[in-house]
Amino acid sequence: MMVVEMPDFTADRVRALRRKLRLTQTEFGKLIGASQQLVAGWETDTIRPGRYTHVAALLELEEGVKKA
Repeated sequence: MMVVEMPDFTADRVRALRRKLRLTQTEFGKLIGASQQLVAGWETDTIRPGRYTHVAALLELEEGVKKA
């Protein structure tokens, strides 16, 4: 079985990505399948993105921003 290490999304990294996209926490959360409260927790570093689906969505958005 192959183990893949998930990238670390710090509070600053999540907040910077959301701001680059010019989205509110609510809009950003809807885009990746998370609540506004969860996004706020990520941005204040009280919670780290841990669900694979959230991390995958964050990576996909980040890649899209880099290409734009």
